[in-house]
Amino acid sequence: MKNKQRVIRIAVGIPLILIGIQGLFVLRRDSMLSIQSVNLPKTEGIVVKSDIKSSIMRGGQHVKMYVPDVNYNYIVSGNNYTGSKFSFPTPRSSKIGTLYKIKEYAVGSKTIVYYNPDHPDISCLKPKAAALWQVMIFVIGYFVFIAAGIWLIFPSKKD
Repeated sequence: MKNKQRVIRIAVGIPLILIGIQGLFVLRRDSMLSIQSVNLPKTEGIVVKSDIKSSIMRGGQHVKMYVPDVNYNYIVSGNNYTGSKFSFPTPRSSKIGTLYKIKEYAVGSKTIVYYNPDHPDISCLKPKAAALWQVMIFVIGYFVFIAAGIWLIFPSKKD
C-alpha cells in the first residue's frame, strides 16, 4: 500500500513541477516581450479580424475569461506580415471588458502595429510593460507548483 502511495505522489508531483517550470519560462518570455514592446518601432496596419474568444482560467475554480482575437496585416521593409498578438502579456477580462478593448479595432480599420525590428514577424497592437505585482503573483504561483511537486515526491519522514 505504501508503494502505491509513493507512485501516486510521484505521478502527481512530476506534472506539478513541469507546470511550474514551463510557467516560469513562459512568464519570463512574456515579461521580456512586454518590457521590450514599450520601445518598439511602429508601422501602419489594417485589421483583418476583430473578435474575442473564451479562455478558461484555472485555479480554485474554473473561471471563463475572454481574450482579444484580433488579426492585422502590416508591412515592414517591403515584406508583408500578419500579426495576432494584442499585447504582451495577453489581457484576460470579462466578456464586456474584452469587447471594450477591441472596439477600436473594426475589420478594415487602420491601426498602429508595434513590431520587433530584429524579428518583424513579432508584433503587437498595445505595447505595455507588465506591472511588477502581476509578474510577482505568477512567479509565486509557479514556485508553489514546483514546491508542491517536490514535497509530493520527497515528503518529510513524518509523512
